[in-house]
Amino acid sequence: MSAKIITVWGSPASGKTILSLALGACISSDKKNAVILNGDKLVPGLSVYMPRGKFTSADSIGPLLMSNRYTDVELAQRIKPHDKTEYLAFMGLSSAENYITYNEFSKESVIHLINKLSAQTDYLIIDGTSNPLENMVTLTGLEISDAVIRVMTADAKGIAYMKAAQNIYRDERFRYEEHIKVLGNVKNISPETEIMSIMGNFDFILGYSYEAENKMIAGELIKNFGRSDGIKFEKKISDIYNSLAVGSADNKDKTSDRKGKNK
Repeated sequence: MSAKIITVWGSPASGKTILSLALGACISSDKKNAVILNGDKLVPGLSVYMPRGKFTSADSIGPLLMSNRYTDVELAQRIKPHDKTEYLAFMGLSSAENYITYNEFSKESVIHLINKLSAQTDYLIIDGTSNPLENMVTLTGLEISDAVIRVMTADAKGIAYMKAAQNIYRDERFRYEEHIKVLGNVKNISPETEIMSIMGNFDFILGYSYEAENKMIAGELIKNFGRSDGIKFEKKISDIYNSLAVGSADNKDKTSDRKGKNK
């Protein structure tokens, strides 16, 4: 098995984590395995994904990323399955950890973890941060992923953020122009037309969903919506997934090349 690797990143409050969780739920509905990986030290991922869980450093990716010397058993102990499906699981830091718990993770250790996970799942989703330069998991994901989803808020701060980010991440190794562009958390009052006149078109417009927000807070699978906004949201997530699935065959050679270079 060789996973399709997807990194989700973008402006603050653009809905990166909800998109990652909803995409993982969509993949699980297709009876394919997905692992969501989060290396955020400011907002530890495990307590976000599984709010009822109680986690310690024994559940965290932190010790793994500080050393490449770990067994498959130790890795498996830190892959936390969703309690509603066997097809979706999570990896991240625990709520007891933060910026000062660990030194910066090395690119080598991140690649080592990604390669090990890629052999065990169909999809690996890196739920990235808004500042990849300060987060090696996100930064490495931008560089080696098969697909990158770039999410922007539908407001003036989103425009300012993305204009600044362009100057940082236009280096060819990040393939900035190939990113899937998503305008996220769009509300009825959001100035979509004005934003697109400044930033150009987006591949997907993802509306804000109150129901999706509630499902995330409750730790539920972000699918099977009942409200109209949620149904539209779920359809857009399905469209994003289908666009990624179409490109799977095209990425096989690239994935193989990455594995060979980073063993």
